[in-house]
Amino acid sequence: MQFGTWESAATVFVVLQATQFITGNAIEPLLTGARLALSPFMVVVAVFLGAFLWGIPGAFIGVPVLIVALTLCEQFPSSRPVAALLSGRDPDG
Repeated sequence: MQFGTWESAATVFVVLQATQFITGNAIEPLLTGARLALSPFMVVVAVFLGAFLWGIPGAFIGVPVLIVALTLCEQFPSSRPVAALLSGRDPDG
């Protein structure tokens, strides 16, 4: 109601939505993946899969579940290639 025209309000809305989309779908997964040694793609998949399976609470617990899976896979020699895929690292390195 503070804007003089509806175009100003629509412009603010579109800019905020674009910023949220870019931040949520590109920047945050890259930063989270780099900080947690996870593949950014797997971070996005974990959030979407968690949200698909359990709704909004699942979106919040998707990355912690991925971290648990990565930790468990790193503990056993037979599943270390899976851990390498989850982390985005070279399996030989």
